[in-house]
Amino acid sequence: MVSRFRSYPSFLETQVSSHHMIGIEGMMPGYWTWDGCKRDAPGVILFVGAVVIMLMLAANSSTNDAIPIRSVSAMSATVKSAQSRDGKYMLYVVFLHDGSSVVIGDDRPHIIGSDVTIERVTRDNGFVFYRFPE
Repeated sequence: MVSRFRSYPSFLETQVSSHHMIGIEGMMPGYWTWDGCKRDAPGVILFVGAVVIMLMLAANSSTNDAIPIRSVSAMSATVKSAQSRDGKYMLYVVFLHDGSSVVIGDDRPHIIGSDVTIERVTRDNGFVFYRFPE
């Protein structure tokens, strides 16, 4: 009786020659083609771009922490929603009374729907962020 299923050689039955390694064909290191490089280029570009962006953001945040504060102004706002991060750190969506909204991270609880006072902090390099007063 003839089987309709094709039999594949097991790992131990794989042919070995002087220019191939033992294993599955196509898994040999050191061989590449121009078509293979062109096929992998979009993934490599995306990966390198993501790493570059993460490095830029890390450098920017450490640089901004070292720059002195130019001004702090108080503003009135309303807490609209909150999202827990790691169980202790909360992200709050706060609507300012001029119609704009900001996201503020804080580890202290604030009641949703309550009117609060927040601070608009401007650093010497022009970087602006918002925080709840201490």
